[in-house]
Amino acid sequence: MEKALAKLWDMYEETKSARTNDNLESSFAIHNLTEEKKKMLLNYETLKNLTCAQANVIRNLKFNHLKEKEMLTEERLKLQYHISELQKSEEKMKLKLQGVKAILDE
Repeated sequence: MEKALAKLWDMYEETKSARTNDNLESSFAIHNLTEEKKKMLLNYETLKNLTCAQANVIRNLKFNHLKEKEMLTEERLKLQYHISELQKSEEKMKLKLQGVKAILDE
């Protein structure tokens, strides 16, 4: 009877030890998975931040391009105005020269 009880007790201790080992292995597995999840979330956050940064750069480039385009349009308008003023001056000079030529021809 003592041997049977001792054997049962040994079996109980082995089972208890095996359960403890299983729990420990499960604990390590959970820890590793948790760490991996943290890394993945961090990578996801980094990717999200990079995407936002790229979007900001693109937005700024487009904004600057539009600003440059507006500035060029303004410059073009100024140049067109100066050209039309020069053409008007040229017409006035031609008329004056025709008047001077007419006086000289008389």
